Amino acid sequence: MGLKYNKNDGQLFILAMNHNVSSANEIVSRLKAGSDHLISMVNGGSAQLSGKAYNAVGTLFTSLVQPVLSKLESATEDIKNNIQVFRSQSSAFNAFNDTIYDEERLNHLKEIKQQQQATVLTQIRMFNNTLLGDLAKNVAEALFYEGKRLENVAEHYANEIKEIDDKLRILHEFSSSTSHLFQDSLTVFKSDMQGVKALNQGRFDSNGNFSMPAGSDMSWYKTLTNQKLDSALVSDDEAEREELLKALDVNGLTDKDRDKYESSVSDILKTLQKQGWTKEGLEAYLKTLATINSNSHSAGDVFPVDSLIENAQLMKFLLDNANHLDVSKYVEKGWEWEKTNTYYFINGEPNFVLTQLGAYLPNFNVTKQASPEEMASVSKVQESVVVNPEEGLALLAGVTRTFDIEEIRPLLKTNPNRAFFWSGRTEGIGEAETAATIAEGKGGVTLESTIGTKKIEMPEWDFGNPDSMKAWDLASGAYAEQVSGEIRAVVGSELRTGNIWENIELPRLMENPEVSKITIIDPNKQRNRNVEG
Repeated sequence: MGLKYNKNDGQLFILAMNHNVSSANEIVSRLKAGSDHLISMVNGGSAQLSGKAYNAVGTLFTSLVQPVLSKLESATEDIKNNIQVFRSQSSAFNAFNDTIYDEERLNHLKEIKQQQQATVLTQIRMFNNTLLGDLAKNVAEALFYEGKRLENVAEHYANEIKEIDDKLRILHEFSSSTSHLFQDSLTVFKSDMQGVKALNQGRFDSNGNFSMPAGSDMSWYKTLTNQKLDSALVSDDEAEREELLKALDVNGLTDKDRDKYESSVSDILKTLQKQGWTKEGLEAYLKTLATINSNSHSAGDVFPVDSLIENAQLMKFLLDNANHLDVSKYVEKGWEWEKTNTYYFINGEPNFVLTQLGAYLPNFNVTKQASPEEMASVSKVQESVVVNPEEGLALLAGVTRTFDIEEIRPLLKTNPNRAFFWSGRTEGIGEAETAATIAEGKGGVTLESTIGTKKIEMPEWDFGNPDSMKAWDLASGAYAEQVSGEIRAVVGSELRTGNIWENIELPRLMENPEVSKITIIDPNKQRNRNVEG
């Protein structure tokens, strides 16, 4: 589609923009005056406001509100200047009476005029050639005057073509001189709107200190001010994460991959902070992750950033499910001046991650003592890291990655209104059988029955095997993404932390546009409730 300009629309645009800028100027001016007054009352003057709360407010307005308002004030001035440029450039369209300048229509009309002009010029050449022959005087005079008439017609077409060229030139020059207008101010307003949303999420604590939530996107602030946010407005958790991430091993990564890796690890650290991990524990997590990464590939090999991220996520997954695993421990007590070491085992095998991080894991209480065979193998906990680097992620699990969700995804699709889900336990009894029974009675299916019916090969469910858990997570997600119509789920009263239903299946169902209704079945009270989304 070519360029197009409507003079009436252009005038309406100018009027609307002038009105909006005038309103914005008034609002920003009032807000800026109020902000300046508040800052002056807090930071100076004989009648200044004092105290922690007032100082916190002063920091908030000085570091956040004032820069936002100053940028808005500057942006509105830029818009006013851009409107003047737009008005000046659009005046060129007044050279002709046309209301609409349509590039496609003008080019088509130009082609027609050029064809008509070419036809007339051909006729003129024919008349001129005829006049060179022996003709009667009256015939020659008639042809001469007809030739003059055709020349006038040709000139008329030439003038029309020139007018069309002038209109096209005006259209292109206007586009070239105005296409960049309002872009910078639009970026400022967009960043300001992000800032307003971010500020709405901020909170004052009991001491009057204002802070932004951990994980808040503060890129808008750097866009506006080209500066980092005042540390007084960053939550302690976020500041702690920023400090910890400085020690993250990102050698060999491109800037893009480094940002991707840091973002993923930051999200994990954020979750661990919420779970109650200490700074010492988080440092140990990063140190253990560095060891895992170092021994997942040979020196000099290019290790993809996605593999680094996967290692971090698998470690986190193992830690989240540690209380559900068959874990035993061996406390090796040294002499009085020596450090006491605790070794952890999963299913009888020494586990490096838990051995390094078990002491920092909140609410992790292992009472099962290691067997003599396990005690005899404690050296493997360290040897598995130092001696066998080629095993890579076997440190976490010991299962190779052979599961491909894309191969089985089409097999997990169900008919409308037939999909059932389940999760949790009630009085110690799992809900898988209950869900299967209800589904069968209503002609429905569960993920497990679908896998069995279609003979899909899945790894055995194993809390101690992160690869197995990941495979089932992927299968559950693919199952939830492809269901449709009314969905029913049997959910027990006892749900484990990090369960698939709440963390994978339900979010996917809520995002699935083909799902019309989600009904939760209480197996104990035999009552249903609908999920509002």
